[in-house]
Amino acid sequence: MHLLGLTGGIGSGKSTVSQILKRHGYKVIDADEIARNALRPGEITYDEVVEAFGTSILVDSSIEIDRKKLANTVFSNKDLLAKLNSIVHPYVGQEIMTQVVSASNTDEFVFLDVPLLLESDGASRYPVEKIVVVDLPVEIAVERLENMRGMPKEDALSRVNAQIDREKRLEVADFVIDNSLGVSELEDSVDKLIKWLNSEFPGVGGSHFNR
Repeated sequence: MHLLGLTGGIGSGKSTVSQILKRHGYKVIDADEIARNALRPGEITYDEVVEAFGTSILVDSSIEIDRKKLANTVFSNKDLLAKLNSIVHPYVGQEIMTQVVSASNTDEFVFLDVPLLLESDGASRYPVEKIVVVDLPVEIAVERLENMRGMPKEDALSRVNAQIDREKRLEVADFVIDNSLGVSELEDSVDKLIKWLNSEFPGVGGSHFNR
C-alpha cells in the first residue's frame, strides 16, 4: 500500500476528486465521512457533543445533530471550535488509523482525504508518502460556495480565509490538481495524477483508469 494525502481548501472540489477516485475503484479514507459518523446517535462522541453544546444544535423534533447549526455555533468562536475538535478529532484520528492498518496489506494506492491535513499536522501524524492538493483561485472557491452551497459571500470568504493560505498549501504539494475549469478537465487531471503515481511507484497495482 502507498498512502497518499489528499487535501484542499473549502470549495476546492476535493470531495469531487474523491468521488472520481472511488468511481475508478480506489480506496479513499474520508475524514469528513468519519467525522459525520462521529455525530450520529449512539456514538460516544454524539453524547459528548450534545452535552457540550446543548439541544439547540439538534434537528427540530429529532435527536439528530444538525451539522449546519453546529457549524454556525462554533465557526465564529475559536474556543467553541477548539472544544468541538477536542471531542471529535480523537475519534476521527483513531478511525483513520484503523482503516489505514486495514488497507496496509493491499498492493494499491490508498487516498487519505483530510480537509485540514496540513493545518492539523496530519501529514506528519499519518504515514502519507505524497501530498496531493486540489487547488483553484480563492475567488472561484468563494463563487462556488455561494452558488453550490448557498453561502453568503462574506461567510464563504471568511471560511476560505480561516484555513491555511493557498500559497502554503501549494508549497508542500507533491502534485497539484487544478480544479478551476470544468468536470471533464478535472477528470483528465485525476487521470494525470494516477499516471504520475505509477511513474513514482512503478509496479504498484491499482491502476484502474481505462481512458
